[in-house]
Amino acid sequence: MKTVFHIVHVTRARALRLAMLGLVIADGARVTAADAEIRFTNEDRLTGSLESIAVDQLMWNSPALEKATPFQISKIVELRMPGNTAPGSNACELVLDLSNGDVARGKLASVNEHSVMLDTAFGGRMEFSRSMISGAKIEATSELVYRGPTAMDGWRQSGEKEVWSYGRSAFRSAGIGGIGRDDLLPESCAISFIVEWKGDSCGMKITVFSRDAGNEAAAEGYELTIQRGNYRLKKCSTQNFLGIGNSPTLATANKAQVEIRASRQTGLVCLFINERLCEKWLDPDFKKDDFGSGLQFFSVSDQAHKISDIRVAKWDGVEEGMPEARGGIFKRLPAQAAVNTLKDGMQLANGDFVSGEPMAIDDGIVTIKSPLGEVKLPVDRLRTLSLKALNSERAIRRNGDIRVYTKNGSRLVMRLEAVEEGRLVGLSQNFGQAFIGIDSIERIDFNIYDQALESMRAGGEW
Repeated sequence: MKTVFHIVHVTRARALRLAMLGLVIADGARVTAADAEIRFTNEDRLTGSLESIAVDQLMWNSPALEKATPFQISKIVELRMPGNTAPGSNACELVLDLSNGDVARGKLASVNEHSVMLDTAFGGRMEFSRSMISGAKIEATSELVYRGPTAMDGWRQSGEKEVWSYGRSAFRSAGIGGIGRDDLLPESCAISFIVEWKGDSCGMKITVFSRDAGNEAAAEGYELTIQRGNYRLKKCSTQNFLGIGNSPTLATANKAQVEIRASRQTGLVCLFINERLCEKWLDPDFKKDDFGSGLQFFSVSDQAHKISDIRVAKWDGVEEGMPEARGGIFKRLPAQAAVNTLKDGMQLANGDFVSGEPMAIDDGIVTIKSPLGEVKLPVDRLRTLSLKALNSERAIRRNGDIRVYTKNGSRLVMRLEAVEEGRLVGLSQNFGQAFIGIDSIERIDFNIYDQALESMRAGGEW
């Protein structure tokens, strides 16, 4: 049975045995954030605060230690930093998917034949090689009203027994029960989150527009139930079902990204799973006064569930896309005007499609070379960005590579070269040299190519 050592459990003698004493720490960056955590390759954990970090070791402060103590990075699985940043002020954000699994988020600065330039919150302006990019999409951020979770503050649990806990930027359930938040949802909103589950299937209820997010049986709003690969939407005030469906992802995987777009102005509810539109429901007995502004997640089984990356944004209430065709008992006819996402072009936020390739971006305006000539559009109207297909390449693996998770949701692999002036200096074929601010980092994975540590790393997510 694995033993987890926290600062209240680690004895000073044990903490000192974990450290590699007598080493001279290189000049690093002092970080004052408390309640960070390091996990060791022997599965021990030690909470405290990061004093400094260098290429081969870090200095750690903890009440279990008499003084700041060095630990060899070769003996560390990961370092987690506390807290989260507020949503950025950019109207929209470009999300780049790289061929090695990296994800980079930032404001689109420029595009040319060889590279894409992003202005990032964590590393300033960065240049990404076109040959390393496997996909790109635009996400609106100016309408974001909540991103988290960052703590239990503001959330209430249902019932007498509290079954939800918070840790490492996620809520986790240990039984049947709910966790909710009042006064959160705008009149028309997009709610997205990542749900993970242990066991054979997901068992969750998500209630939107309730007046009491701590009530296990809401009297208003809409309740989406996901169970054993199926889903159904119910109107809480009448108990009438608005529709049912199924998803292979929910039946076979143990993780999914779910997005619910709902309007208490029109009664329209849309369901996306892994960014695919699955359902559009319209309430036939819609009344504006039947709603509140609460959101609740409810685990309907004893199997553990994890909710992370919750985002709530304002929505314009319009969804012009059509759900994909499907067979089986819940057969649906194919959409009459489906977008061909394989051809070169940009999909707009309203569902329209513009053929062509971006030539330049200036002051938030993208110039697109299309078959009909040049077209100029505001960047924040784009949902996807076309990048002409190149011979896909993958960054080589290097000794000393680390994986950095930033507080804006980016994930980057780079070789750690140095630490200077509060920044990690890294090198990657994806983006060249980068300077990542330590205060923008949420987590660092070390020894990322050691297969023996992968199961530990994955297990640590729970």
